[in-house]
Formats: sequence, structure tokens, C-alpha cells
Amino acid sequence: MRRTESAKVRSIEDAETPGGTLSKIVRFFRGGQAVYGLLEGDSVFELAGDVYRKFEQGAYIAKYDELRLLAPCEPTKIVGAGLNYRRLIEEIGASAPDVPLLFLKPPSSVIGPADSIVLPSMSNQVVFEAELA
Repeated sequence: MRRTESAKVRSIEDAETPGGTLSKIVRFFRGGQAVYGLLEGDSVFELAGDVYRKFEQGAYIAKYDELRLLAPCEPTKIVGAGLNYRRLIEEIGASAPDVPLLFLKPPSSVIGPADSIVLPSMSNQVVFEAELA
């Protein structure tokens, strides 16, 4: 692997230390599999090492807009809380629940930033809101 002149070892802890660097990590398809990379300006570089521990910037991959970006993670389960936003409750004419209304979403509902949101044909009420993790 060819290293760039400015390559340096980084870690998640870097973001928490004074003077540390917050890395912009992206996930995309390469060679038929999902991989992580480092975004520097509009260029994506190989992420060498463990994305959750220590890593460094590797070789140049491509420009940011030339890649199909994926969701930043692959959750095993997604738990949401419903009717927890007063304005939405008022808009749909519902009452706030006495206890939290929890629901599950399948991991396949997580999409990348440029992927299309596909509504099932059986959907008769769709609430447009983002779910953030």
C-alpha cells in the first residue's frame, strides 16, 4: 500500500483530545464489498487499520462524487420511539402516550445519502421525518 506524505496514525480518541483531529469517515462499495475511507476535501483515501481504533490515511481512491456512498454503519437492530414530538402529535390529532411508544425497524431500512426512499405500495400514511442514530 502506498502511503501519502501526510499520512499519520489517527484514532477515535483523537477527536476527544485537545488539538486532536476529527476525521471524516465514509463508507462505500469497492471490489464488491463495503469498505471505509477517509474524506479529505473532495478526495477519498483508503482507511488503513481499524476504523474503531487506530487507523491511518492510505492511498488515494477517488473523488467523493465518483463513489456510491453507503450508510455510515450496519446496525443489527433499530429501536425507535414514536409520538415523542409534540408538533407531530398535534398535526395528526393524536394524544401523547402515557408510556413511551417503541417500535423496531429492520436493518434494511438504513440507506445511503443518495439512495432513493421507496414507499411500499401498501403505504397509506407516510410521515416524513428523519430518524437519526
